[in-house]
Amino acid sequence: MRAQLYLPHTRKEAIDIVNKNLSKEIFENYNPDQYIKIGSFISKSKRHALICYLDKKLNYHLELFEIVKNKLVQKYHIPDFDGNTLYFSIDFQDWNYDGYKDILIRISASNGYTISHYQLFLYIPQKNSLLLKKQFVKLPNPKRVPTKKIVISEIYIQCTKDFTINVCKRRYRWSKNNLYFIDEKCPCKDFWTKAR
Repeated sequence: MRAQLYLPHTRKEAIDIVNKNLSKEIFENYNPDQYIKIGSFISKSKRHALICYLDKKLNYHLELFEIVKNKLVQKYHIPDFDGNTLYFSIDFQDWNYDGYKDILIRISASNGYTISHYQLFLYIPQKNSLLLKKQFVKLPNPKRVPTKKIVISEIYIQCTKDFTINVCKRRYRWSKNNLYFIDEKCPCKDFWTKAR
C-alpha cells in the first residue's frame, strides 16, 4: 500500500478545472496527484484535454478528451494504471516516430545511479486515442534516438571480476506500434535474461 503523501482528487474536480480553462490556447496544471493539460500538445490539427489523477484508493487514472466546439469528447480512459506519486513526471515526445507526440509517465526511480521505469501511452491518430504499451515499463532508462528511429534501454551494473561499473545497452526498433529487439551490448553474459 502506498503512503498517502498527496491528497486524492476526484474526476469531477479535474473536469471542472478543464471546463473553466477550455478557451485557453494552452493550459497546464501539474502536481503528482493531479495533472491537467489543454491544447494542441499531441496533434497540431486537434485540441485535446488530458487529465491524470489519483482516486481515493490512490490509484492513477488517465483520460484523454478531444475538444470539439468547446465540448469534451472522451477518446481514452485507463483506470488504475501503475504510477507512483514519489516519482511522477510526465513528458510529451514522439516515441514511435510517427509525427505525433506520445505520453511518457515515470513510475519509478532508484537511488544512486538512477534506474527509471515509465508507462508509455502511444497516440494513435487513426483512432484519436491512446495505446498503453505494457512492454515498455520493462525497459530501464529508455532513450530516444530520433536520427536512427530507435529506442535504447540501458543499465549500469557491476558484473565483471574487477567490480567496475559496466553499461549494458539494448536497442529496439518500432514497427506498427510494436517495439522489437535489435541487439544488445553488454560485457555481462546473459545479464538481461537473468534480470527479467
